[in-house]
Amino acid sequence: MRYGYYATIKRTEDGYLGHFQDIQVEEAHARSYMKLIKKLQNELSVILLGYYENNINLPNSTDVADIKTEADEFVTYIEIDLDMVLVRSKNEYVKKTVSIPRYLNLLGVKAKVNFSQLLTDALSLNLLEWSENVMRKRRDEKKMKIATKINFDEIDSDETLSEELLEFKTWPAMTKHLVIKKRDTDGGIYYIFRYLDGKAVMNWNPNDYDIAEQQIYIGDIPIVMELSDEPGDYTHISESYRYDGDDD
Repeated sequence: MRYGYYATIKRTEDGYLGHFQDIQVEEAHARSYMKLIKKLQNELSVILLGYYENNINLPNSTDVADIKTEADEFVTYIEIDLDMVLVRSKNEYVKKTVSIPRYLNLLGVKAKVNFSQLLTDALSLNLLEWSENVMRKRRDEKKMKIATKINFDEIDSDETLSEELLEFKTWPAMTKHLVIKKRDTDGGIYYIFRYLDGKAVMNWNPNDYDIAEQQIYIGDIPIVMELSDEPGDYTHISESYRYDGDDD
């Protein structure tokens, strides 16, 4: 069961403020946008869990068209998986049988590794990050305007929205880029991938994009590449590299 509500976000000199339209909680503050979203998700989880456990009907969500904002505010959609919240609140355990290479078992035994705890930690890290990325994609898809044509002469003057290091070390797709999200004068979003090391984005295949999507939402957002040793020299990356091409 997925439930979502709209929150009004305001950027301040020292971060972001956010509050829900239909959920009565205190206004949340964080220094970064993503930290604020996580705070709002946590608050929504606690509130909806309380509603559910006390058999209280969940509030209706206001239509986004009816939400009034000030000039320095914008609206974003916050969603949670209530089933996951319920399971995590009970903290129950299930038994799983897994097979691992013999040499890893030997190394683990010698190092006195708690295999159950290690597996739990690894799954928590990867699956919770995956879940957060899925919800982030849904939020972005609801509000994001994608650039239709990138003017290379205006890239340096276009608004910079965020900078994020994208790095994965899965052989043979080891790569490292600085990903810069930009917004053009028409409000369209695009990415600059600044090459740092490993396999450059211009040589990626669909599998590489699948791995990258676990860290950062790419979807159909246009990408240009900039070489770290040639700042200001941009190359457009064709979207055809992102798909297998087997849908005929």
